[in-house]
Amino acid sequence: MKQILFKFLILNFLLVVCACSQDGSSVDDLFKKGQEALKSGDRDKAIEYLKQACNLNSGLRSGFSCYQVGNFYRNIVGDTRKSSEYYEKACDLNLGLACFASADTYRIINPDKALNYYKKACDLEISQSCVELANLYIEENNASKFLEYLNKACDSKDAKTCNDLAKIYEQGVIKYKLGIEDKEISIKKDSSKALQYYKKACDEAESNDSAKQDYCEKYHQLKSNF
Repeated sequence: MKQILFKFLILNFLLVVCACSQDGSSVDDLFKKGQEALKSGDRDKAIEYLKQACNLNSGLRSGFSCYQVGNFYRNIVGDTRKSSEYYEKACDLNLGLACFASADTYRIINPDKALNYYKKACDLEISQSCVELANLYIEENNASKFLEYLNKACDSKDAKTCNDLAKIYEQGVIKYKLGIEDKEISIKKDSSKALQYYKKACDEAESNDSAKQDYCEKYHQLKSNF
């Protein structure tokens, strides 16, 4: 009995140390097998491998595996409860995309929980989540929080948001929609901040982004006025 218990403890120790499944497969092995099965069209086998990788709770490979299983339950099976379970596991492993997916799942049924997931996704540099937070705050007429989260989106290399911020500071006005109604909030114009954000938009835009030239032209045009 003592020998059996000793072997059991050793096995569990090894599984924790190497982040392996019971058959000795590492999270990387299982993730790779899952991707190969997906490419070959064997969805059932892929989900089996990805669930195993997810359950090892070992870093972003496990997180992305959980996320893929969540996508399977949401998009293929149509089981929101199961997809939420896997998205939350992936978010706990600090996969920002999964936190964002969790936020979207809870946005209607539990706004407070959604807000927490949006914040975590934003902190993990999912710029779209930062923009969603900004939009939620501007609906409450909270301009300072709106600008704070747009700035976070810009810092997450979202060139379009950097450009939007530049226009806001150049024009001194926040324009937004509340339902079908157009709204405006005046803020202090700040040409220095506008220039800073136009430059970031120019720098962060990908070379194949059709808007890159426009961002850069706005930066150089405003810079010439200083």
